[in-house]
Amino acid sequence: MGSPPRSIRSRRHLSVVGRASFPQTLSVGPSRFRLVLVWAVLMAGMLVLAVNLFHVQVKQAPALQKLAREQQSNFLRPFVPRRHIVDRRGTVLAVDRPVYRLFAHPKLFK
Repeated sequence: MGSPPRSIRSRRHLSVVGRASFPQTLSVGPSRFRLVLVWAVLMAGMLVLAVNLFHVQVKQAPALQKLAREQQSNFLRPFVPRRHIVDRRGTVLAVDRPVYRLFAHPKLFK
């Protein structure tokens, strides 16, 4: 089998060249819908974040501030001495008293 007749070949060539030089218009419906859908999802997400921010910063602020103060402050119980340890004759063997230690690193002194 040989090549098709010259008239068919030239028509096919013109139709290919014609299509390439005049591109068809694309359908904008689905891509526009996707664009609006993505925009709507992003806006809904921003709205949810804004509502959550308002809830945390305005409505829960006093309770969260109280919780933060409790976590950041150290409550030290005052020193309550225990009773003395005594033997059967009443001689004091041990006394509970506060003892402090002071440490200074030798490299800090000249």
